[in-house]
Amino acid sequence: MSARLIEIELRVADVERSRRFYRDLVGVPVGDLETHGADSESHAHATWGEWSGSGPSLLMLNIYPAREGDATTAHIGFSVTDLDGVNERLRAAGVVVVRPPEARPWGRTAVYQ
Repeated sequence: MSARLIEIELRVADVERSRRFYRDLVGVPVGDLETHGADSESHAHATWGEWSGSGPSLLMLNIYPAREGDATTAHIGFSVTDLDGVNERLRAAGVVVVRPPEARPWGRTAVYQ
């Protein structure tokens, strides 16, 4: 038996702010806010890959509003083609730099809050 990650759900204090952060600053292809039915929460998502007849070959990142009492912390890593450019955009937007771009054994990495 093997398992494959296909979905990550973030519960955040401000969905629109998070959507703009991932889309405009990091470069994640997050779509517009949407709902699915009258009782659905407004949310946004990004999808890589597709759902086919043979099963999922995708990864979805869903951004939903936090429910009362929900923790809103998560650690997510993205591979980007221009880490220095992303770093400059994040810094210019006032994002907290926890660890600036640096070379690690697995490649260049940075951490933001």
